[in-house]
Order: sequence, then structure tokens, then C-alpha cells
Amino acid sequence: MMKLSSEEIKEKRLKLTGPILERIHHKVVMMMQDAKIMASELMRKAASYMINQWKFLKISSRTVWRKIE
Repeated sequence: MMKLSSEEIKEKRLKLTGPILERIHHKVVMMMQDAKIMASELMRKAASYMINQWKFLKISSRTVWRKIE
């Protein structure tokens, strides 16, 4: 098995992280439309926080992976 360079590892992480974050975002949006799930105050707070921080989370994830060496 071939060992990846640190640059190849970073690129692979970037490719994998984006789709995972998108799936999480989609699930949270879908959950927010479910009244039973959103009946919990804690769940409402968590979902609202995630949606309100979405732009920052996407930018942050790209920046963090680029800084790791």
C-alpha cells in the first residue's frame, strides 16, 4: 500500500469533509421540519445553532484542514 504525502492527505480530507458536512446540514434542515423532533427545547437549540453557524462551519472546516500539516 502506497503511503500518502501530507499534501495528499490534506486534499483527501478536504474532499471527504465537504460531503459529510452537507449531509449533516441536510439532516438538520429535515429535522427542523419535524414537529415531534423539534418539541424538545434542547433539540431546537442545537438545530438552530447548527443552522445559524453553518456558513462559519463550512469555512472553518476548509481552513482548519489546510492549516494542518
